[in-house]
Amino acid sequence: MSLPELSSVQWRSSSDRVISKLLVANRGEIACRIMRTAHKLGLRTVAVYSDADTEAMHVAMVRTGAV
Repeated sequence: MSLPELSSVQWRSSSDRVISKLLVANRGEIACRIMRTAHKLGLRTVAVYSDADTEAMHVAMVRTGAV
């Protein structure tokens, strides 16, 4: 059994609405990995961060949309 291409997968919630944005409530390398995967799937990302994380990589990825 082969898996579908990531770009062809449609992510839907339980109410059958398409998911287009993902809240990443994590930090550091884990957050970066989650965001890279989300961007590959065509999802936009949002991060929650404190003043201490203002210059962190995961915050910069959200601001720029960088993958």
